[in-house]
Amino acid sequence: MKILIIKPSSLGDIVHVFPAVDILLEAYPEAEIDWLVHPAFVGMVKYCRNFRRAIIFPRRELGRAATFWPYLNRLARKLRRERYDLVVDFQGLLRSALFGRIARCRRYVGFGHPREAAARFLYRENYEVPSEFVHAVDRNCYLAGRIVNRPYRPRLPLPLPVNPENSVRAEMRLRQAGITPGTRFLGVIPGARWESKQWPPEFFAAVIDRLSGGDEHLRFVLLGSPADRAGAEAVLQAAAHPERLRSLVGETRIGELVEIIRQSSGLLTNDSGPMHIAAALQVPVFAVFGPTVPEKTGPYGNIHTVWQPELSCCRCLKRQCPTGAAPCHRAIDPEQAAETIMSKLSGEYRDEAKK
Repeated sequence: MKILIIKPSSLGDIVHVFPAVDILLEAYPEAEIDWLVHPAFVGMVKYCRNFRRAIIFPRRELGRAATFWPYLNRLARKLRRERYDLVVDFQGLLRSALFGRIARCRRYVGFGHPREAAARFLYRENYEVPSEFVHAVDRNCYLAGRIVNRPYRPRLPLPLPVNPENSVRAEMRLRQAGITPGTRFLGVIPGARWESKQWPPEFFAAVIDRLSGGDEHLRFVLLGSPADRAGAEAVLQAAAHPERLRSLVGETRIGELVEIIRQSSGLLTNDSGPMHIAAALQVPVFAVFGPTVPEKTGPYGNIHTVWQPELSCCRCLKRQCPTGAAPCHRAIDPEQAAETIMSKLSGEYRDEAKK
């Protein structure tokens, strides 16, 4: 059996689909999974169980008049050649629904209320998700359960399998940064896609300084994409003990990032894609939220800590702060955040995760 998953982006959204794929594979354990995905995230979908191949979504070429038709025809031929037994659109956009329709699969499934309403008319089957299912993981799992006619049940994602090649590369990156095997370190993600999600570098530096004073053996590794380098450098400049920090920002591929986070003691982060990788690995997350809604897109599971100020302007869902002052970025005390992290990393947090 061949199943096509449509979820081209983004990093966190892709990770949110993994538990739903697990549900499909419980019903069809021998099925092979293909994934229509943006080329930037191929390294992530390779961690999906029973993964066979990535079908590249050429977003840039499809956005240009000169290349639209050649690339659309090429993609259509790839999709139709596979003769999929099941296609599921977890993206819920008109564009993603169109690609699924192009595949000409008899069983093509999507949400009853997708992100763009017109998409539902392209599905051969669509299912309403009850309002009590709020988090993206729960919504995806409910849809998968309806597909295989199994009742919904709360579930954590299965831990991502270790990729030996990526693990070796990750260890090499860490050694280059002075982090040898057995060294306890906290991953730190100072960047985010939205400006409004990015807490000031001084916040991260203050938390790191407090943690450094409380545990002389703990080290810190800054992680992120090349676009996050300026923010990482600002954290290094603001830190009182920069010798305890190492930056691998912009130096890792997605697979290496997965394995580095797997080896970490926890992840201090903005609302970001790597946050969801940590949750999928069942690594404790310590996240700051401002404009977004953690109940919908926060780290999934009960071992994580989320701080969100109790301000009326929070959860605005704006990429830039409408006030221009970002009051939420000053409303979380780094001292208290550090104390919470220290208590959680003392051992009891890991015990909680096993319950």
